[in-house]
Formats: sequence, structure tokens, C-alpha cells
Amino acid sequence: LKTNLRMKLVLLLAISCLALHNGNGAPRTAVYKFVKCNPEGGEANCVTQQSPEMAWSPDLPSKLPASAAQLFPGISLADEAKPAEHELKEDDLLQL
Repeated sequence: LKTNLRMKLVLLLAISCLALHNGNGAPRTAVYKFVKCNPEGGEANCVTQQSPEMAWSPDLPSKLPASAAQLFPGISLADEAKPAEHELKEDDLLQL
């Protein structure tokens, strides 16, 4: 009786795992995101950009040096949600 119950539990667990699996698997493509800034008159004027989509490989570095951004033709992500801006106060500055 215990063996039968164990088999049912194992079967239930296996079916649950298969039912909940979304099937996406490992990533197949990758992009690098970077920020390009053009400071002007006290404004940062930064735009988030990303590299073209490329085939994912474990050999791709997780981070690139800033100088590598010149190698990618940037695609502007202007539609990307911008974080809330807040005024910088003296309390936010580091006191040395």
C-alpha cells in the first residue's frame, strides 16, 4: 500500500513539473545595453541604446568595457520607461 502511494506521489510530482514547464529553454539571442550621453548646459542628455540582436553564446562576456560601445550601431530605446526623476538635494551628496 505504501509503495502504491509513493508511486502515485512520484507520478503526480512528475506530471506537475511537466505541466508547469514553460518550454522556453535557454536564451538564444542576446543584446548589450548601454547609455550614450551628450552633456549640454548642465543637462546629461543621456539616451539608452542597445546593440543589434545577436546569437547567444556562453563565450559572450557578461559586461563590455565602455569603449566597446563604439563598435555597435546603437538602436535608441526612447520608448523604454524612464525612472522617476527627483531633485538632488544637499542631503544626497556625500560628505567627506
